Amino acid sequence: GQNLDDAKDALLNLEVSKRYFRFETLAISTKNFNEFKLAVDDFFNKLILISNLSNKKDEVYEFCFNYFPRTKIES
Repeated sequence: GQNLDDAKDALLNLEVSKRYFRFETLAISTKNFNEFKLAVDDFFNKLILISNLSNKKDEVYEFCFNYFPRTKIES
């Protein structure tokens, strides 16, 4: 998608002070997956609150969080 292409472009072309990339590979139980998604939602809501506190917004940033299984899916 366009967001992933833009992220790759930013990684390759923007100075480090203008971007932040962090990757983690985590092993979790599928029983806890919903809790994991809720934690991500809470994090995004906190970012939105922080953004709303800013009176003088002078730059727009794209925040993206992706999660997908790295384990081999058996058919």
